[in-house]
Amino acid sequence: MDLIAAYQEVGTYRGAAVMCGCDHKTVRRAVARHRAGAAARQRPARGHNYNEVAELVAARSDATNGRISAKRLLPQAKAAGYTGSVGLEGEAGDGCRKARATTKYIRIPSGRPTSRVSGPVRWR
Repeated sequence: MDLIAAYQEVGTYRGAAVMCGCDHKTVRRAVARHRAGAAARQRPARGHNYNEVAELVAARSDATNGRISAKRLLPQAKAAGYTGSVGLEGEAGDGCRKARATTKYIRIPSGRPTSRVSGPVRWR
């Protein structure tokens, strides 16, 4: 909900903050900007730091049928201009794997490993 509309409806900063799910100080600043005649702040859109290598990740992921790990992709991505860590490269790869799983019916394994030991298994 719009901060200004919530404040005009309720009449208090705290009430409007509860309605919008933010802090009352945020509502106070927005109302002060509105009363001063300033427009609402617009943030510029930010891209991910792996956008420049997304095509490389998708190509390598398709070539290996989604089995390539982020650790194996990192040297190729660094050569293509990626400056981040292996964790964010993994996010780009996960997006490719999930997209392929919906189109090619590939099972995405859960976080729990399968046990090859007979008897009870204690997950920690």
